[in-house]
Amino acid sequence: MRITYQYRLNPSPAQRSALQRQLDCCRFVYNKALENRKNSWEQEQKMVSRYDTVNMIPQWKAGNEWLKEGHAQAMQEALTRLDLAFRAFFRRVKSGEKEAGYPRFRGHGWYDSSPIHRKKETGDSLITGVCVLARLAMSRLVCIVP
Repeated sequence: MRITYQYRLNPSPAQRSALQRQLDCCRFVYNKALENRKNSWEQEQKMVSRYDTVNMIPQWKAGNEWLKEGHAQAMQEALTRLDLAFRAFFRRVKSGEKEAGYPRFRGHGWYDSSPIHRKKETGDSLITGVCVLARLAMSRLVCIVP
């Protein structure tokens, strides 16, 4: 049986802006990969895989210094989301649905969640009510579901 815990963070204003920058990085990678896949298909009839787009992240980081602030695993997770959106699109096309719903570009208000990876050495910190997240300082926790 799988057990999931859900927590609500109470970040400080500085932590809130850092979390927003993380979301912006993920949204940028998602949109850039979608643009790349769309252009590749329209111009060359070539499909681009998730693996190919993950390998493009270092190039995008070289061109955008602010992208280096983002967590690499979260950006890869954004590409996994895009890959799942394409799989669902092709599944709907194959089943013959009228409106298959091609994956859309995500604006500022439409990309509002991202996985947050915790540092491994702080496994018992949830008990004390403090969570140490990768690239963020400590934040207080409020337990929603025990």
